[in-house]
Amino acid sequence: MNQMKTRRSFTPQQKADAVRKHLTDKVPVRPACPEDVADARRRIAAFVAEYNQVRLHGAIGYITPADKLHDLAQVIHDERDRKLEEARARRQQERRSGRAVA
Repeated sequence: MNQMKTRRSFTPQQKADAVRKHLTDKVPVRPACPEDVADARRRIAAFVAEYNQVRLHGAIGYITPADKLHDLAQVIHDERDRKLEEARARRQQERRSGRAVA
């Protein structure tokens, strides 16, 4: 007689454990552990510079904290508004010229 082997279904907890194990196997525990104190200081300084001078923060109008600190928010927003208005005018002109040709 040919008996079919039935697969036992896993409980949600068992599935979670299996998924966690697979993820743990793929990702190293400490992928970017500093080698020494100097390396840690360099990494922290790089993070702070990125956070304050490069990354745009949504809570302060998508400008950097350094720009906000130097009261450049209004200048940056005015420049953005000018560029948006130029783009709107350019698109409107392109639409008009496209209709005239067609």
